[in-house]
Amino acid sequence: MPQTVKGGYWFPDSGITASDIDSTLFTHLFCPFADLDASTNQVVTLLSIGGGSSNVTDFAAIASQSSFRKSFIDSSIALARSNGFHDLDLDWEYPDTDEKMTSLGLLLHKWQTAAAAEGAS
Repeated sequence: MPQTVKGGYWFPDSGITASDIDSTLFTHLFCPFADLDASTNQVVTLLSIGGGSSNVTDFAAIASQSSFRKSFIDSSIALARSNGFHDLDLDWEYPDTDEKMTSLGLLLHKWQTAAAAEGAS
């Protein structure tokens, strides 16, 4: 049976601090930047990259070239690990052409492969 995901999203302008979040309410918590005490329960924290105010041109450029994809993937995994996050969340709003969708597919495939390899090490 699939696991039920109880996701929450916290952002700095929400009016509450990350330390005030009752993480017992979630299985996954999406946080742009946070310092949570994950030892209190089994909450999974995700580093969110992007969002509505992000530069879509940057995402398109990153996703379109192999060397840019690799740099983004390596640095995002390193950033997540060095800050205690369990996983990553990409919020690209929105790839609006077939070419950008293809590039996004390549990026996500390579990212998942790299994350799985890093997680196994």
